[in-house]
This record gives sequence, structure tokens and C-alpha cells, in this order.
Amino acid sequence: GIVRQLWPLRMDRFEVIPRKSGTIDYYEYGERGAPTVKLKPGDVIHWKLYNPFNDYRGLSPIFVLWLEGLLDSDTELYMSEFFRNGGIPAAVLTVQGSLTDASKTQIRNDYREKYGRRSGEMGKTGYGELAILSNGATLMPLGIDPSKLDMGAIFATTESRTCAVLGVPVVVAGFQTAIANSQPYGSWREARRSFVVETLSPLWRRLGLAFNAFAAEEFGPGYSVHYDTRRVLALQAIEAEARGDALRAFDLNGITRDE
Repeated sequence: GIVRQLWPLRMDRFEVIPRKSGTIDYYEYGERGAPTVKLKPGDVIHWKLYNPFNDYRGLSPIFVLWLEGLLDSDTELYMSEFFRNGGIPAAVLTVQGSLTDASKTQIRNDYREKYGRRSGEMGKTGYGELAILSNGATLMPLGIDPSKLDMGAIFATTESRTCAVLGVPVVVAGFQTAIANSQPYGSWREARRSFVVETLSPLWRRLGLAFNAFAAEEFGPGYSVHYDTRRVLALQAIEAEARGDALRAFDLNGITRDE
């Protein structure tokens, strides 16, 4: 029948059922544990990215960035826990003699109350208070002092690697590290143009090929699907430059009118 609508479906709810020959027999779609719907291959536009580990399921760029995501998340968590603890680094308090569990809890609570966040109101925290220990007690910090960590470099690494995998210039993404090191105007304009030409245009072409392969004939013979990019400013500028170069070459007798 004639195609009336196209619905984007979640790939994590798809199961590809192949034949012994390797071709796709059918698809099963539905939530885990719920009844599934069987779909014919002719009713599905299966567009996927290259995956060296699976012939039937694409590999998302986000999966490639798994470790970078964990690094960024753990850094945020570390800083969050540091400030949640009142900006006090982890430490070991050593006292003379043995302590019961109740005494240890009491000392820990007293330390947090005197030198920690307290209510969090301005002027009512224990930040910066002078610690006085008695009975031969000593305080030894553990871990790394956050002031000695270059958090900016960590975030810059995850940001730059994320942009590299997704094909998005860091300036276009608006990351602060890129903005601080970029030129005022020229690099922004060139970055946007690069994003359209090197990332979006190939993506549009691949999607167009998928629609042509799986859906165009459903509308009738001779139909084709393509993206209308006439209003894309970055491509308009490139076409204008190409026309200008051609006119200059023609004026210099470098090319003929037919060329």
C-alpha cells in the first residue's frame, strides 16, 4: 500500500531475527517483558551506523564515549561529594587509646559539626575554623587536595573527545574551553561551515540513500528522496564562493563557457 506516515522507533526495543542465510527474516518490536509486534523487513527502514561487532545493529557514538562519560561523571561526583562534606578532605583522626564505636561516631559528628557545612548559611559554616585537638590526637588528610587537580584539563579532555567522535567542532558545541581559545569571528564561521560540510551533509546523504533504498518505491516508480539544502546558509556561502571562482577563471580565460 501507499506509505502514509513514517514513525521513528527506538532501536533498544527492536530485535532483529535473521535467517540461516544471514538475511533478515523479520523484526520484533516492543518493551521487554511485554508482547511484541512482528514487522516485515519491507515495512522497516533499518538505518544504522557501522558496527564492527554486529551485522544487524549499529554502534552508537555514545557507546564509544563510554569511558569519557565515566571520567566526566566521576569528576563531577568527586567535587560534589567534596563540597557536600563541607569542603573538608577525607582525613584520619588518630587518638591515644582505644575507642568504642559510639565514641568514634560521636567524634566524627562533632568534627563535622564544628568544621563542616552546618546549615549552609553565609557566615554560619565551619569552613576555615581553627581545629584544636587534645589528648595527643593527630589529624592526617587522605586523598588528593582538589586544589592540586587540574579539573579544567579533565573536562577539556572529555569535551574535545566527545566532539571529535560526534564530528562537532568544540566551538559549535559551545564548550567553554574552546570558546576561551578561539578567535573572535573567523573560527566560529569556519567551524559552523565545517560542521555542515563534514558532518551534517554526509549524514543527510546517508539518510537519503536509506530512504531511497527502503521507501521511495512505495510512493511509485521514479520517486527519489533527498534533503533540500538550498536554504542552508553554510552551503549557500560555499556555492557562492564556487561561482565567484568560476567567474574569475572565465574572465581570465581559464575555463570556457561550457565548462
